[in-house]
Amino acid sequence: MSRMHKFRWLDIEVVVLPGVFHPGLSPSTTCLANWLAGESLAGKKVLELGAGCGLLSIYAASMQAEVVAADISHKATVNLLTNAQLNDLPVQVIRSDMFDEIFYQFFDYILINPPCYPRDPVDEADMAYYCGANFEFFQKLFTQLPDHIYEASRVYMILPADCDIQSIRHIAAGCDFQMKALWEEKHWGEAFVIFEIKLDAHSYHRA
Repeated sequence: MSRMHKFRWLDIEVVVLPGVFHPGLSPSTTCLANWLAGESLAGKKVLELGAGCGLLSIYAASMQAEVVAADISHKATVNLLTNAQLNDLPVQVIRSDMFDEIFYQFFDYILINPPCYPRDPVDEADMAYYCGANFEFFQKLFTQLPDHIYEASRVYMILPADCDIQSIRHIAAGCDFQMKALWEEKHWGEAFVIFEIKLDAHSYHRA
């Protein structure tokens, strides 16, 4: 977007700054938000990874969760801080490539609306859509994820049904993860699937 926009979901209103992915461009964010609305988040520690403008983070914070919002984009982190201030909600904002700057933290919930199309991004805008020609985003995700979850953690990821889910499942399995489809719905002629990501019990690192 070339100018700032406002976006509302239920009672949550956020602004979307130029250069940050707009949740109104695709229903994936609101689909995941609708799913999250069925969860009891009070007192839980929640990470939104690749948070963009932070709609999910703002909602989780409004439900009395302890929230960390992370994004690789400087523009997105500015947008995240702006929306936390506008909604007067405590959100810890971290600029991070995946988990690189998220140290020694475990989460009850991790929410991921990832780039999923195999092409190398050339700028920050591309990073919202393209995961690398060889699915490097997912290789890094499933390598780092075990250090931030425990057996009761819930990791939810939404993917468009037309992406190469089989390849993503293969990468997950290589890191001892299973992807269980929980929900599928069509919006605007496009289908989305929410997955729960679970690590094999013997692979958890937390003592």
